[in-house]
Amino acid sequence: MVDQLITLPAFPAPSIERADQVRIVARENVQIVGITARERETESLVLAFRAVYGLDLPMKPARVEKDGLAVVWAGWHQWLLMSDVAAVPDLEQIMRADFGGYAAVVDHSDARAIVAVSGRRARDLLAKGVSIDLHPRVFTTGDAAATAISHVGMHIWQTDEKPTFELAVPRTYADSLWRWMERASAEYQNSDSLL
Repeated sequence: MVDQLITLPAFPAPSIERADQVRIVARENVQIVGITARERETESLVLAFRAVYGLDLPMKPARVEKDGLAVVWAGWHQWLLMSDVAAVPDLEQIMRADFGGYAAVVDHSDARAIVAVSGRRARDLLAKGVSIDLHPRVFTTGDAAATAISHVGMHIWQTDEKPTFELAVPRTYADSLWRWMERASAEYQNSDSLL
């Protein structure tokens, strides 16, 4: 019997560099756990989560982070929790032990893949495939949304003002998304292009 499954990389390459315009990086070794509040337990879950982690679960499309644990709103009374494997080795087990009485806890690590997109042209690249407004007056650090990119459902959030965006997509579509990003970012290969 196998004690631990080995997950193959979701993306065909570790990164795509487009001069100083756009950087696309596959985020590997990230644990992703989904929690959904049980009926009439949302308030208890929110209070317990705050007591244990000092974070408020976002009640609107947003992302919060503390001590290596990121929480992204994923829908009505649903959240995605993420950490690097090295920082929190057994995220699902910890969440189940701490909050299993208030929420359904499911490991999404093998079901989703995360890619980070950053650089001066990151918004321009993403605007080619998403139908939401990513203008900095509207979508800033800590904002999140559930949408689609190039016909692939995903969650997107902004982590900093560089800007850096992270996208969580179904793992089965990761290769398709990567290839779309390769093509869509090709115009930024030349650092003099469209400054």
